[in-house]
Amino acid sequence: MKRIEKNHWYIKENKLDISLMKFYVSIEITKNDKNVFYRLTVTDEEMQELVFNFYTLEDAIFFTEDIISKCFTTKEVIEKYQELYSQKKFKSPLTSMEKEKKDTITLLPDDIDEALIGYFGKGKNYRVSVQNELSVENKQPKMVYYLIEHVDNGEIQTRLTYGDLLNAFNDYVGNHGYEVDNFKYIGGVRNVGYFVDEDTPYFEGIELHVKEKEQGKKLSYPQGDKKWKKN
Repeated sequence: MKRIEKNHWYIKENKLDISLMKFYVSIEITKNDKNVFYRLTVTDEEMQELVFNFYTLEDAIFFTEDIISKCFTTKEVIEKYQELYSQKKFKSPLTSMEKEKKDTITLLPDDIDEALIGYFGKGKNYRVSVQNELSVENKQPKMVYYLIEHVDNGEIQTRLTYGDLLNAFNDYVGNHGYEVDNFKYIGGVRNVGYFVDEDTPYFEGIELHVKEKEQGKKLSYPQGDKKWKKN
């Protein structure tokens, strides 16, 4: 249980605000199809913003009062977040997620981004993000994920392989006693268009096929060859 330390929080409806030494922080309660979460926005003196999602209000307030209040730059805030995330200091949606079937867990698009950023951001002293590209292949939706590493003034883009994604998802569910056998994309193709039908893909998430993790078993999957491109 987190006791609120600072006495200058402002509350209006479903939003918390506080002014810190170097930053202005707001926490807004929101939700997606399955989870209520807390969107924390950090604004610096130059009006640049960072946005983090937390799945408990306690984590959002802890990160604000104990971490952000002691930081001087947005880069430092990002580094502290990645460090704590890699140490699994924050609650994940899996703590309240019910297994929908005996051996499956569904990740929504936001959950997928969180899993990838958390896994590939471990140990990095720079920001990482992810992008995806949705297309149609053989009348089926095809989703490709890219890791973006924000290094110095440029970006390094890497296309993530099936093995890369599997590693990240195993890391994401591993703390809850599961390992991933395989996964599949949830989505389909709609036919739209005025004069002719056009195949339009849609994407709703990823279904993980999981099993109980064996004690002492090490997970290791080849990441495959990567092609690096500097933008």
